[in-house]
Parts: sequence; structure tokens; C-alpha cells
Amino acid sequence: MKKEILALGLLLMVLTLPLTSALYVGSETTRAQAIAKISIYWYYSYMKYDGQFKELYNESVTAGVDNQTLMLAQALYNNATIQFKKAVGGFERYGFPFPYEMMRAYKYMREAIKVLKLALNTTEIKG
Repeated sequence: MKKEILALGLLLMVLTLPLTSALYVGSETTRAQAIAKISIYWYYSYMKYDGQFKELYNESVTAGVDNQTLMLAQALYNNATIQFKKAVGGFERYGFPFPYEMMRAYKYMREAIKVLKLALNTTEIKG
């Protein structure tokens, strides 16, 4: 959670730095490198959760999680996939994913994981 907040803060700082700021990034190359690093962070965070989602989804089906919860998790996953495809479009032009779309993809994926984990915990308590 701390890493997520730090990365988001860094992204906002880089994107909103005024030219006269004491924290001014000296060149466009340095600014692009900072944005690229943030984008890559979100990319790897997304990829980590992508594998977890598939495992949790199968486990949820096996555990008997209700269809409404599974549909919600699948909808969040689909939104994450759409955002991910938009984000990786940046590779062709800039060599790194678009940061905002990559962050949104990660957030959708994280929410899908939370839904499945909560459903599994609730199912275990009932069972």
C-alpha cells in the first residue's frame, strides 16, 4: 500500500511540476525517464495481479462463490484488460506504457482481486 501511494505521488509530482519550480526536472529526457519508470512500475504491478486473478477466480468457482460476485469480478477484470490494452499502445510510440491507463488497469485488477478474496473468505466462514 505504501509503494502504491508513493508511486502515485511521484506520478502526480512529475506530471504537475511547474517550469519555475525548485523541483524542476532539467530536461525532457529526464522527465520522460521518470514517467517511463512510473509506467513500468504499474505494468509489473498489473502483471503480478493478472496471474493471481486467474488462480483466485478458479478457486472461487470451485468454492461455490455466487454468480453475481463472479460476474462483478469478471467485469472488473475486463475493464482492467481494456485499460491495459490502451496503456500498452504507448510502447509503439514512446517505448513505455501510457502511465494513466496503466495505473487505471492496475486499480481495476486490484479491485477484482479484492472482490474474489472477500468472497472466498466469506465462503470459508459460512462453510
